[in-house]
Amino acid sequence: MSYLLNLIEVYRNEMFELAEKYGPTSTETLECSQHLDHLLNELMKTEKKRTHFVIKQFPKFVLFILYII
Repeated sequence: MSYLLNLIEVYRNEMFELAEKYGPTSTETLECSQHLDHLLNELMKTEKKRTHFVIKQFPKFVLFILYII
């Protein structure tokens, strides 16, 4: 996952540089933004799977307490 986080950071920095150079609505900036969106969606999927796995590990009473809170 650290590879994905590093790649997200690279695309984020690239997007800001492209926006500064060509403008925020330029084709270059928007294409980079779309790549970044895709990477962020992949990160969210990964985090959701990991969180779901951890929640399954909790005993039922802990989930009940979390639900009440």
